[in-house]
Amino acid sequence: RYFQEAIKFDPEYARAYANVAFTYSIEAPFGWTDDPEESVRLAIEYAEKANQLDDGIVQVQLVLSNIYVRQKQFDEAITAAGRSIEIDPNYADGHGALALALLNSGQPEKALLPIREALRLDPRGPFFYHWLEGRCYFMLGRYEEALEKMQLVVDRNLEFIGGLKYLAATQAHLGQIGDAEWTAEEIPTIQPDITLTQERETDFAREEDTERYIEGLRLAGIPE
Repeated sequence: RYFQEAIKFDPEYARAYANVAFTYSIEAPFGWTDDPEESVRLAIEYAEKANQLDDGIVQVQLVLSNIYVRQKQFDEAITAAGRSIEIDPNYADGHGALALALLNSGQPEKALLPIREALRLDPRGPFFYHWLEGRCYFMLGRYEEALEKMQLVVDRNLEFIGGLKYLAATQAHLGQIGDAEWTAEEIPTIQPDITLTQERETDFAREEDTERYIEGLRLAGIPE
């Protein structure tokens, strides 16, 4: 609402359009909208407007990268994230976006480099950075390291559903079934009626990544 107010004051203010686009782009992955596809459409619309006004705004490239990941256009996602870093090499979120694109494209080892760079640039950055790093370890089967990161994520934000899901899945893969079941019991308080069928709708390029995630949730007690 405040970004929209900024646009009313100055219809040529590109950064305001970029921030509206960014807000819409994160609604779908965080489960903050009842119409994810409409959120994606609006994100693209505002990003394009911002880009017309100023093609050097890093947030626009971040939005495009996030959307391309959701659409499984991973080459485009990696390019857009890389463009944001070209514009501003110290843009921590750009490095985070590159990590997300690489991770979901099936390159978790490569994704560790940009997410660590994001954390170096912004050591007090959002829990989301730790979640991405933890997911890299998870997909590499490095569950002890993933557990440390996922516990940190949940400690910082108990209401982040992605943190709870991956914490439960990680605990389960480590054989900590009791802890995994305990964590999994928290998930329906945020996402009622969660099922493995729903969770199969991932943004991963590789089926093996989806299966690793689903198996962890299954062991934690999430129903089919």
